[in-house]
Amino acid sequence: MPAVLLLHFESRFSASGKAVLITEETRSEWPVRGRADAFDKVPANARPLVLISGLGADDYQLDLLLAVSPKGLGYCFMDDLAYLFSLPIPENINELSTAWQYIEKALAEIADDLLAQLVELVAEYSEESRFGIFRHELEKRHDVLNLPRAGNVEMDPWYPARQTGVNRERGNVPTDLLEKLYSARENMARAFKQYEERPQQQQMSEAVASALEDGKTLVVEAGTGVGKSLGYLLPLALHSARTGELCLVSTNTINLQQQLVEQDVPRLQQILGDLQVNVSLLKGREHYLCIKRLQDTWLANNSGARQRREHALATGGNGLLFLLHMLISTHRDANGDMDSRRAPEQLRLADRIRIERSMDCSFRTCLGERCNYKGNCHYFTQRNRAQASNIVITNHALVFALFDPADDNADNIVSNSNVIVFDEAHNLESSITSQYTAEVGNELPVNLGNQLLEVLQNDALRRRLELPAESVAEGSRDMLIRIQRQALQVPGWIKTGVSVVEQVNNLLSQASLKGHVDSDESTQLTPATATPNQTRVMELLGQLAQRLLPVVDRYQRLTADLNLLFANEEADLYINDEGLQMDLMDLRVSVEECRTALENWQPQNPEAIAWFNSDLSGADPRWDYKTAPLHIGSRFQSLRKAKHSLVLCSATLTVADSFDYIRRSLGFDEDATNESEWLKLNSPFDYASQALLAIATNMKRPTGDTRDGYLLQLEEVILGVTDMIEGGTLVLFNSYRDLNQIAEKLSGTIDDKRLLVQGRSGSRTQIADTFRDGGSHVLLATRSFWEGFDVAGDALSCVILAKLPFANFKDPIHAGRQRHIESLGGDSFREYSLPLAAMQFKQGFGRLIRSSSDRGVVFLLDSRAASSNYGAVFISSLPGPRLVTGSYQSCLEQARSFMEEGQHVES
Repeated sequence: MPAVLLLHFESRFSASGKAVLITEETRSEWPVRGRADAFDKVPANARPLVLISGLGADDYQLDLLLAVSPKGLGYCFMDDLAYLFSLPIPENINELSTAWQYIEKALAEIADDLLAQLVELVAEYSEESRFGIFRHELEKRHDVLNLPRAGNVEMDPWYPARQTGVNRERGNVPTDLLEKLYSARENMARAFKQYEERPQQQQMSEAVASALEDGKTLVVEAGTGVGKSLGYLLPLALHSARTGELCLVSTNTINLQQQLVEQDVPRLQQILGDLQVNVSLLKGREHYLCIKRLQDTWLANNSGARQRREHALATGGNGLLFLLHMLISTHRDANGDMDSRRAPEQLRLADRIRIERSMDCSFRTCLGERCNYKGNCHYFTQRNRAQASNIVITNHALVFALFDPADDNADNIVSNSNVIVFDEAHNLESSITSQYTAEVGNELPVNLGNQLLEVLQNDALRRRLELPAESVAEGSRDMLIRIQRQALQVPGWIKTGVSVVEQVNNLLSQASLKGHVDSDESTQLTPATATPNQTRVMELLGQLAQRLLPVVDRYQRLTADLNLLFANEEADLYINDEGLQMDLMDLRVSVEECRTALENWQPQNPEAIAWFNSDLSGADPRWDYKTAPLHIGSRFQSLRKAKHSLVLCSATLTVADSFDYIRRSLGFDEDATNESEWLKLNSPFDYASQALLAIATNMKRPTGDTRDGYLLQLEEVILGVTDMIEGGTLVLFNSYRDLNQIAEKLSGTIDDKRLLVQGRSGSRTQIADTFRDGGSHVLLATRSFWEGFDVAGDALSCVILAKLPFANFKDPIHAGRQRHIESLGGDSFREYSLPLAAMQFKQGFGRLIRSSSDRGVVFLLDSRAASSNYGAVFISSLPGPRLVTGSYQSCLEQARSFMEEGQHVES
């Protein structure tokens, strides 16, 4: 029988019950009437259960309990409860009992109004039996404490008031404190259990401090093990404490943000001792839970909210389970960070994203100061804390989204900060490119019109628009007439947009039939190389933008007028409908985005990369047109010149010991002021003894007729590694196609519990946590695991790189930049493709060694690294591992010898 925890309440009015663990040996003692046979109804392979009784000893019958009586009895699966309260799933009877003790305490801490809300919701969706624990807890409180019965309650009381933090102040910080902190060993010993002096880290800190003092830009490559996070955090903290300035730390990934907050910042505080600095984390709005939207989702206050609830619960019980978890975790953890909310493993990723997007703090629907929850808003709470902090940890995307040289808004943290440290700086080029990429699709004009029509169909708004003009006050009359006239014209505006799109559709269909525009992939649109049909497409796209802009202008004017209906509560036309306000906000943002995209449409602009993504095969052609900047250097330099000091750091900024690529891509080569310094700090690890790089020279080509042979060889290497090496294996691919085909081959030969596959074995966080826990896992992964995935110790002993990580030659941005270099007489491979691949290769190699005690092997299954004239660029970019080349069979044998050699040294 499964593990069962029986919660037996002697009386309906008892404040607490007796928790009894029921096993095969003890089940005959329960229940009171000796109905031991009732347990036979529990399937032997059932999940661990918590059974709850609230009727009292006299009329207690276990068979009713197991049958899920509606009279207050119920059950919960223990893994459901563990998930709801963010606990690990109990795996044995003792853990089950311990978990219940924690859950019982957590239940008691839930506010009455929230508990009542949970009970009503699970009852409404026929999940009361599965979550009967909530009803029992509420009934217990009513009877014992004589509390009022719950009705349709508001949730405001259990949301904490917004906190603003402590304002920064200038402090009397000695200028030589940084040197003293490093020279006094006890300072570092407080932060590290086994502290080892790192001269490179101190050198980096001193360089950062000097750049901050002199107002310069510092670019530093800090090899793995240097400790770059504390290398910049220490001087940054001292600078802010001394000057009172707000300093930003920007990362590319959430993983590094979490590492900084959870590991490095606590160490920083320990090192600083009595000198305390405020450090906060600020993400984009969409990463925070919106209390208003969550409240609406539960109470279904408007049509949009009802639709969100239907979407959430269309996923079955797992959708409701996720929403319950969101409510409980928000009550218990006030930061509102959506990234920390773990979805049930059974919930499909698409469903999770749909639920999360229905409740995130989107700027599209934010009411700002007009929101009833403005005093409790998670996003504004974090933003206010950030404004009061010494150091704010954020991300590249948010920095460039907020950056505006003309914006001096006091609430803009980028405008308010004169010092920015960019960690993971090798990703700046791609981050800035993404920020300035514009997109317009064939559905945009229609969607925009339909969105406006939906707003106009709101009952409250329609009643206002049906009023005779003479029935309202003179001050509102002109506005009403203007809105009424514009509303009547909306169908015509939509028709105009549809007509223009249909012209593009017809031309694209003709071009596709003639082979001038691909029907299933990206098509580059470049004036110098365009065919006549493609030139005609570009001309029509320019006309499309010009013809749609006046329509969007009308949308914008009408939206602005509609917003006035919420401005004055005393006015005749005032509407008090928050759902309509949120829909109107969403419409306003959509209109602004459309206008920006149309204004950025530059098909003939030589400084832009333009391309189509199209699917012309069906009855309804679908396409989108995108433009991206050819260069981002001027944009980055604009930020650099607006700030007192910037620091760029990463473990991968050089290629073959040269910073040339970063200089070119970020516009440093055009900087005449020469106010930048460049520093390369090597890793303190002994790679020659800790790491072996084995390059297989007999791998078949992974394309064409030899592809099947290549996949068989790759499978053989992976299986050979798993048999030979103790510890985990990380296999990094360039494409999901290769990953999925190898996953199919290995699924029958490697135990499912050992084999982890990106996209199949849970979220990235779940996969990473499982891998780090050990167990000799084999993880098949692609791009997002090439960097930002740190595993120290035996949990990772081998990294297999399936191929050299060259970018897809069909990628429009890469292809556009390569073509531009060639047009100037340059070598696009040497100047662009090769440096990008070499930096990515360094990132993949860097997954292996994360501490001075790590030891392992990197297999590169691409003979080009050994045989081509550019292979030396990859090898010379690495920190000096031991190198072997040969057949993959001989590489396996040499890897075995290398690992055995390490075992002898340890013994």
